[in-house]
Amino acid sequence: MIDEIKIKNAVYDYFEEYDINDLMDYGSSDDAAYGAMGDISDVYADIMKNLGYPVKTNWADDYNGDGKYVVWMIITGIEDKICIETKAWRDADGVAEDIQDLVEDIEERKERGR
Repeated sequence: MIDEIKIKNAVYDYFEEYDINDLMDYGSSDDAAYGAMGDISDVYADIMKNLGYPVKTNWADDYNGDGKYVVWMIITGIEDKICIETKAWRDADGVAEDIQDLVEDIEERKERGR
């Protein structure tokens, strides 16, 4: 399992590299497809890839109000798609918490063989 410090470093490095303060410049996959803003799921997928998780597909749906999203990913070797609810006002600390939850979910599924 990837430790919390490695996850935080991956998120902080990503936020610094792309000069991100929070996720307010991102939206759902539909928003991004129409040029309104970047796809919030790309942030999560890129960080997961940087941590060594083989993300095959990722997308985000609007969820329950403005600025709330569900990020979906299909990971090679994991039977079902994984998801996390997130918000546009998430900063690096919040995204690191989300990534930690995703990693724990993936590792539990691997242990169960799903």
